[in-house]
Amino acid sequence: MLKAKIIKYSKLLYEKGLNLAMSGNISILHDKLVYITPHGMFKSYLRPEDISIIRLDGEVLNNIQPSAEYRMHLEIYRERKDISSIIHSHCFYSSIIGLLPLDFSDFRIFSESLISIGLPARTNYYMPSSAELAKKVAEAMKASNVVFMANNGVTAAGGDIVEAYCRIESAEFYARAVCFLRKEPDIKKISKAEAERLLNLL
Repeated sequence: MLKAKIIKYSKLLYEKGLNLAMSGNISILHDKLVYITPHGMFKSYLRPEDISIIRLDGEVLNNIQPSAEYRMHLEIYRERKDISSIIHSHCFYSSIIGLLPLDFSDFRIFSESLISIGLPARTNYYMPSSAELAKKVAEAMKASNVVFMANNGVTAAGGDIVEAYCRIESAEFYARAVCFLRKEPDIKKISKAEAERLLNLL
């Protein structure tokens, strides 16, 4: 069942244009075990036997090499006890705004984005799959559900895989709008007070 969910959303990401070829990764935490997409495989063609199972200390239980970003998933699970699924993808617009030095707290433009993903965070570039990247993204994830990663796409976390996926979709929609609007002088923004009210609905 858990493996089937990972396969389903891996395909959905690809079909929706939210991920490319072998990039990106998905995990689900269940009973202190992490089910995660494998390393170096086309995500739209995954089979149940391709899904890796690892402990929270990184030990692989079924001889399937996990995603190269497994350290990041494990670090986020350690920091966020309220989540049970993580998706990292290379959406087009999310990848672009990860390159821009933006203060996302100043881009309060959609009520739906504030309700569904909150205020996103951003990290600088760190070597993909490194322990340093894992720690920096997990640190940023303490106060955010979505992290735009410079030169490395976007990561979203949720209480389940559906919520994590919805946050990836919402993040990409938000990112596309920011790319178009960031140089406009007269954006009609949601006030800080109203944004706080919306964030409390999360």
